[in-house]
Amino acid sequence: MTENSDTVIRAAGCVLWRRSPEAGDPRICLVHRPKYDESRHRSSR
Repeated sequence: MTENSDTVIRAAGCVLWRRSPEAGDPRICLVHRPKYDESRHRSSR
């Protein structure tokens, strides 16, 4: 987002990461919960 806004965007999900025990490379897990898609929870409060 490049502009200032008072709009609250609620989203469900997370990003998890850890280092690989073998090589030390990052391992990433992205969790998206489409039932709670942020486009349906926009609020101008």
